[in-house]
Amino acid sequence: MRGATLLQALIIGLCLNTFPGSPGSSWAQREQPPTSETVPETPETSETPGATFQTPVPNLSQRLPMGTLHINERTALIPDWQMISFDAFPPFPADGRWGEVEWSQGDRLADVVTLGDFQGSLDLHLLTIASIAEALGVPAELGKKSPLYLINLNEFELLERQTIASLAAAVPSLLDVPVEKLPLVQDLVRSVQPTVRFETETLETLLLAYPDFGEIKLSQPILEDYQVGDLPGIERVPLQSFAHWQEAAISEVPMLPVMSWWLFPQPPQTDGEIAVASVQPLTDAGEAEETYALTLTPRTAFEPVEWVVGREEAIPAAPATGLQERSQINEEKELKGALPFGPVFKVVPESITPQGVQMSMYFRTCRQSRQLDCSGYGIGPIPLQTYRPGETIFLGEYAFPVTPLPSTSAVTPHEPAPAEPVADILDVVVEVAAEHKGPIGTVAMIFTLLGGVLWWAWKGDPVKFFVLTFRWMMATQIYRHTRRLTEKPGPSTEPSDAEKS
Repeated sequence: MRGATLLQALIIGLCLNTFPGSPGSSWAQREQPPTSETVPETPETSETPGATFQTPVPNLSQRLPMGTLHINERTALIPDWQMISFDAFPPFPADGRWGEVEWSQGDRLADVVTLGDFQGSLDLHLLTIASIAEALGVPAELGKKSPLYLINLNEFELLERQTIASLAAAVPSLLDVPVEKLPLVQDLVRSVQPTVRFETETLETLLLAYPDFGEIKLSQPILEDYQVGDLPGIERVPLQSFAHWQEAAISEVPMLPVMSWWLFPQPPQTDGEIAVASVQPLTDAGEAEETYALTLTPRTAFEPVEWVVGREEAIPAAPATGLQERSQINEEKELKGALPFGPVFKVVPESITPQGVQMSMYFRTCRQSRQLDCSGYGIGPIPLQTYRPGETIFLGEYAFPVTPLPSTSAVTPHEPAPAEPVADILDVVVEVAAEHKGPIGTVAMIFTLLGGVLWWAWKGDPVKFFVLTFRWMMATQIYRHTRRLTEKPGPSTEPSDAEKS
């Protein structure tokens, strides 16, 4: 076995210290969240029949690195997505189940969620092994000398879901490679047919001559003896090209668990509004123990929103992600919260006390059948952040519908927009062309049409050309018709009847 576990650990350690930052980020500085106070937690469980929601005491010993987000001279602490990877998330604090997905206390997020769960959010299926390595500072242009090509194929556990045929379909360039240069394929075939002899034929001719060889699965023991460099071109193939990629856990793709979320094809969103958190007692709760509600009051465009621990809501028929179908898990219900960073996960209050609010994350499952089918957000809770009353909270554009604010620079109906000087000149030429029937009108018409063509080329507005032409034609007809009606008859040269008589 040519193991690369030590090498891969060295790569990961080096990459964690050399994450490339985003120069356009509005939350560059990293801050540690306050730890002087701890929010008291009271375990609660949902009373909805069939629901698996539960509110255990979250483990706050591991927190995500935080950064400061700036929006319109206002600030709020949010997770520092430049520093956060799947391995940075706290483990699950308790056992749970959501549909067919199960997890145990202490399980890592990367071992539970799959590539398919992030369709329409992070779009991890668009990544390649080479793009992941390059994002971590391991260039693939070095060829065989790059540490990327020394990673063992058994670390790429998604390959265990492949057959020789599906591998060739994912990496078509392998079909033109002679089998004698593919020792991995030779070992796979000989594990089923030990007496087979390989001549100079390519992988394509081999599969055409022996179609049954295409159904041989890539076994884990054989993959241990080979590296990424032994399958040329596999590092440049998008993950979605492999069979059953939707079912592969994040941890089945090498280096992906330590890749920064900010470098994903669709990173978490940071556009939105900043609200102020306040805690209000519920006087009408009707319970022996006093309960509280979290009220979020945005400063501009959003309406205030109230959250209560354990409150459920039906999944919208037309969700923000545009999905048309939803899984029937938990009768299409999920805990009430918001999507401040986009559809990647939902933020839900886990406990609310006068001292503060503990927020947690819930993820969803997305599976591809005939079309994308995503469930509500129920994979959790994973502790996210603690807020005290009066602190600011970020709400992204997916969190709540935004009411457009009136623009002070907008032109009112009583104040028409000033016409451009060139347009005024063309209008004058139209009037000149309409008032003259002779050569002057003809010349004016030519200049009018030429001006319209130039306007078309300059402004990219063909409408102006046709409007000027139409106006010239109509104005000409109306002017000439009006002129005939208002024109006074001149003195007649014909003798009158009296003069004739």
